[in-house]
Amino acid sequence: MGDNAIVHLGIGELLRHSAEASHPLRLGLLGGRLQRSGLHVACVGNADTGTALHREAVCIAMNEQGLVELGNVGEGVVDDAESLPYGVTSDPDRVVAALARAARRADVVVLDLGETSRAEEYAPLMPAAAARSARLEAIEKADRLLGKGIAALDPAEWSVLVITPSVREPDPGESFATLAPVVFYRPGARPGLLVSPSTTGGTRARRPGMVVNTDIAATVLDYFGIDIPAEVVGRPMSEQSVSGASLPQLQANVRRHDDVELTRRWLFRGFPMFAAAALWLAAFLIVLGERAPGWANSLVRGLLVAALSAPPAMLLVALRPLSAGETVVAVIGGALAIALLGGWMTGWRSGHVLPAVALVGLLVYDLLRGQGMLAWSPLSYSPAAGARFYGIGNEYGGALLGATLVAASGLLSRRDRAPWWERPIAGLFLAGVVALVGCPIWGANFGIALGCAVGFGLFALYLWQSRPAGQHMVAVAALAIAFAAGAISVGVLIQGAEASHIGRWLAGLRSGGWAA
Repeated sequence: MGDNAIVHLGIGELLRHSAEASHPLRLGLLGGRLQRSGLHVACVGNADTGTALHREAVCIAMNEQGLVELGNVGEGVVDDAESLPYGVTSDPDRVVAALARAARRADVVVLDLGETSRAEEYAPLMPAAAARSARLEAIEKADRLLGKGIAALDPAEWSVLVITPSVREPDPGESFATLAPVVFYRPGARPGLLVSPSTTGGTRARRPGMVVNTDIAATVLDYFGIDIPAEVVGRPMSEQSVSGASLPQLQANVRRHDDVELTRRWLFRGFPMFAAAALWLAAFLIVLGERAPGWANSLVRGLLVAALSAPPAMLLVALRPLSAGETVVAVIGGALAIALLGGWMTGWRSGHVLPAVALVGLLVYDLLRGQGMLAWSPLSYSPAAGARFYGIGNEYGGALLGATLVAASGLLSRRDRAPWWERPIAGLFLAGVVALVGCPIWGANFGIALGCAVGFGLFALYLWQSRPAGQHMVAVAALAIAFAAGAISVGVLIQGAEASHIGRWLAGLRSGGWAA
């Protein structure tokens, strides 16, 4: 169309679908932004098979009208391959020739190697062993093709970003295959691991070696010095030097992620069922009242304390790498040990206080010290699912809210016996926890900060008022919002808008108005 080499024939349908989305979408944002900045964009290669056309790589390079200025994604870059189940393979000579032609005019070239996509599409039709063999062969062919393509470029002028747009199904013997490799080479770059504010929460590199696919557009724009629009939710990748070889560290982290994910799968089935059963039994005994036998009350009290002890145990097991089986055993053993210690220390009267205090103390310490335990706890983040990468997640945020109230109620003296200084100190500590959870530098969880602010505010209100009135409740709500907003504002001022999702949202308000 016009002077453009490629047109996405489905752009009209894509635009209709994006208009129906629940949040604003900008198709062709990367290609359009590059084009309007005076850069030339090309797309080369495809993942066609014998039965279908696969030229999805055009979506990365196209502008808002579905157009790509340069390149070749047609049948001219592939060849028949009767020995392969999908019947088509990328022709290395033709692909490299097309790449060289595009590189003479283009500033950005999207190269679709094609081989791994073809193998993955046909993997469900093959026996497991054959699918794995085909995938390994495809990776080797793609590697050779990439090597030839790079050799055709001037290494002093070109950078290379290798990405995997979609993850594959697990091989036999694997539990997960949800993390895909990303490789970024640029002239003068230091060897190391990639980092991104998307997974580190600002300038502190809490997740070295882990970035997200939404960072790709931001990285390309930042590389060329182009302002990143508010619609781009990712942040630019950068490299971080590490001591020793980076690849073994990355492989060890991937293995540990797999173990944590497998542990999470087991614990998230058993632990909620255990906790729910204990709570239902407690409710049943409350209904029975004085008719409940004493042994039943003691048993259920012990079960509840054990359930309360599980979250701190799941933090402690993250102090060192463990296999999935070892982690489950350590969580069960640790929870029982914390519960028994709490009962023994209080003469079996207030066994719930120690687990609550332990959880609050561990979480506050870990948030301030870099979140090493939160990063590997089976009750915390799930990077493989893209759930969270830094700060405090909703699981431990909810546990922190409840445990703080349990700990405070167990430690504070009765109202008629309390020294004058006890309740002001308790109020300041509760306010500090709210600020810690809400600040992007540490907790980075706006919703949990609001929940803690309201819960702690009402708790503190009852410390001073026997029967709070309506205006007291309104004052608590106002203070809760002020605390959370203040913590976030401080974080944004210190680290900038990229420090959290709420910071990005505020940046979107400034640039895009109330549509954000």
